[in-house]
Amino acid sequence: MCSATPVPNFVYAILQKKELHCEKHKLKQVIRRKERSIKSVESPIVRNRIQKEITSMETKIHKIDGQINLYK
Repeated sequence: MCSATPVPNFVYAILQKKELHCEKHKLKQVIRRKERSIKSVESPIVRNRIQKEITSMETKIHKIDGQINLYK
């Protein structure tokens, strides 16, 4: 049998929350990059595609925010 003490649940919650914050930050960076690239693109088809990608990332960020709020 293992004699290690069990890790409390709040430690897992803290780690999960930190991981979610990192993921949210990465998504925000990608959104900023795509917003910059959308300015240089002239094709409306490509702009719409990029805008859809940005919208889907923003919904992911909202989901992450909801998960982060669970750990408060």
